[in-house]
Amino acid sequence: MDTDKIPKLLVSKREAATALGVCVRTIDNLIACQELRTRRIGRRTLIPVAELERFTKRDHRTTPPEVGDGHI
Repeated sequence: MDTDKIPKLLVSKREAATALGVCVRTIDNLIACQELRTRRIGRRTLIPVAELERFTKRDHRTTPPEVGDGHI
């Protein structure tokens, strides 16, 4: 099987950060705020490529949520 022709379905946090043009810490924060959904395989946290595409197509909060505003 030639794996070069199979598109990736899941990417690492580092690959996701590169794809979005942000740092890995931002990816961690987006995951913690449930802005990005992940999959766990063993000890690895992976992000579906479709989730990155979904994330880029919607509006985002520009400030962190306030404590007690019902979002956390």
